[in-house]
Order: sequence, then structure tokens, then C-alpha cells
Amino acid sequence: ARNSEPFGDFPLRERFRAALSKNSPGVGCLSLVAMEAAYTYGDSYADQLVAYLQGNRDYILDYLKTYLPQLHPIFPEAMFLIWLDCRGLGLTAKELPDFFQKAGVRLSMGDAYRERSGQFVRLNFGCARATLTAGLERIRKAAERLTKDN
Repeated sequence: ARNSEPFGDFPLRERFRAALSKNSPGVGCLSLVAMEAAYTYGDSYADQLVAYLQGNRDYILDYLKTYLPQLHPIFPEAMFLIWLDCRGLGLTAKELPDFFQKAGVRLSMGDAYRERSGQFVRLNFGCARATLTAGLERIRKAAERLTKDN
């Protein structure tokens, strides 16, 4: 009688488990099936996702040019992260994190990535356009308050 387990015989199952723990610790069998399905059937989804992310990227670039010219984006080469040069805000490296916190947005400060000036932040645009718009609006309003206060 054939074993009903996916790997039937014990030696093959043990080889699979050893390879899995070495190459993918903490990844279960269903994750591997999902990955295979994504690679096999996910082209349409991936194309749609890339188009959406490119739309978000372009939206940020246009928004910054129109409403926040004091922030200078560094055009992303991949993924869904964009660096912003914040020197145009006129804040010190110590004041910058507070500016974004008071604005109600959470961006990654550049010093976490060994950026030495403390004037760069990383914005994640892998989100819904409404979320992105809300965050950019908060930054714009905070920049306007900053200008009024000075």
C-alpha cells in the first residue's frame, strides 16, 4: 500500500525537510505551494502591481514638484521606496524626525541606512493611493506650518 503523505517514503521526506530548513527556515509547505502558484499563474497580477507602483511613483514625483518643491526626490531604480532629500526644509538632522512625527507620518530616517547627513528619508509607496495621498498631504501641511512659523 502506498503512503498517503506527500513524500511517501521516509528518506525522501527527511531530505526534503533538511533542504527546507537549510534554504527556507520557517517556511511551511503551503508557502512553497503558494510561491509555485504565484510564479506559474501570477504574471497578470505582477504586471498590474508594477503598473500600480509606477503610478504611485509618478504621483509622488508630480505631487512633490507641485506642492513640496523643498523636498527633492531621488528617482527610485527598483521596488517601492523613494528617497527624499529634505535639506530644503531648513531643519537640522535632529529636528527632521520630529517634523515628520508631528506631521503624523512615519518615514524611515536615512541614518538607519548609514546616510550621514541626517537629511534624507525613505518613503514607502507600496500602498493604496489614498494612503499615499493622505501622508503627502500631512507633510505638505506641516511644511506650510513650518514656513508660517519662520
